[in-house]
Amino acid sequence: MWRGRVGRNELIMLTRRSLPEASSRFSVSGDFPLVKASMFSAGAGQVVPRCTAGASQVIPETNNSNTPINDFHDEICKANVRGSGIYDLRVTSQGYWGVFAGRAFSANELVFRSQAVNVAATRNSHSMQTDWHKHVNVDLPTRFLNHNCSASLGLRANELGAYDFFALRGIAEGEEFSLDYDTFEYDTVLAMDKCLCSSPVCRGQARGFKYSKEVVLKQYGDYYAEYLRTERHSTQVE
Repeated sequence: MWRGRVGRNELIMLTRRSLPEASSRFSVSGDFPLVKASMFSAGAGQVVPRCTAGASQVIPETNNSNTPINDFHDEICKANVRGSGIYDLRVTSQGYWGVFAGRAFSANELVFRSQAVNVAATRNSHSMQTDWHKHVNVDLPTRFLNHNCSASLGLRANELGAYDFFALRGIAEGEEFSLDYDTFEYDTVLAMDKCLCSSPVCRGQARGFKYSKEVVLKQYGDYYAEYLRTERHSTQVE
């Protein structure tokens, strides 16, 4: 998952930190399954993934070089085909990945579901906390949901080891979906030193439910992780 929006000077740093740093991390024991992209150049700084079902999204290539982001092109393309009419993964003009509404959604409507790819050996900038001592790596499009202190999506646990996402209000077609990371992380949100959501109620930093419980309950009602409603059995969160 991306940890908030990034400025132009921060893009390369966050991209390198948020994406797997080497192809070896895509092994069976790594954090994510490997889906190699088949691509061709489309001009300076851009590549176009070859994909089925007529997908034609242009994906910028970070820093005009062959960066690890290339390994995601095919996976992104397939996710967009799978989510056609529901969501669209793309890089915005501001230079960050985002998940955008493929149609209009009504308040409390189920938008999409996420699935756990595997249990994370250690907490990372992609993982989601699903229990006091458990983080899971999740599939697309969830990994590309950006944080906002006034999020458009709320979550509830599902039987797939991750979360279902619901519209907290009416969402217009083409609007970027957002998620408040404090609704599922208890303590410390990795790779997010400063929040750049620009919301009128921006907290300045997503630090975790531990520090924003009252705000989360007031803003999101029941749309937050179920484990946070249970007794905590340890002072340590893995």
